[in-house]
Amino acid sequence: FVGTGSAKGIEVFGPQDNISIINCVVRNYAYGMAFDCQQQTLSDGSVTNYVINNLRIDKCIIRDNIVVSNDPNDKGSQGIYISECVGVVINDTVIDNNGKKNTFCHGIYAVQSNKRMTITACCVSRNGFAGIQGRGGDISVFECLIFGNANNLAGGHHMSTTLPNNQGYSIVTGN
Repeated sequence: FVGTGSAKGIEVFGPQDNISIINCVVRNYAYGMAFDCQQQTLSDGSVTNYVINNLRIDKCIIRDNIVVSNDPNDKGSQGIYISECVGVVINDTVIDNNGKKNTFCHGIYAVQSNKRMTITACCVSRNGFAGIQGRGGDISVFECLIFGNANNLAGGHHMSTTLPNNQGYSIVTGN
């Protein structure tokens, strides 16, 4: 997938189950990949949580996803944007040179309410701000090469309070 500096290379809205993305190259978009579910209020007033379950990204290259806009209100670029996902595995993937701003330009941007996310044997390098930004916790990072980002690995944020009872943990080892 090769874009023109706007839109998203791969975009999935939930609810969805059992998504696998294997051996892909995604480059030159605003967001390389975006997986996003949101709460919705139904007509009867009840609230439904949509979730993406069991997302696997394996042996991919996600790079050079940079917004080509001079708009100062531009929200930035992400290699992978993940929200409201359960059971995420990112393995043996290169996430390189995504975004050029000081904020909201991350290699992997895992916003609130993700659960059981594992990142293993990846190279996360030269992204605009954070290599891996894990807002809500519950992320395990194993044996990754993380370098050249303004902030290589960050966890937590006020968004993490959206988890029930502020649950979630992060494990970082062998990087």
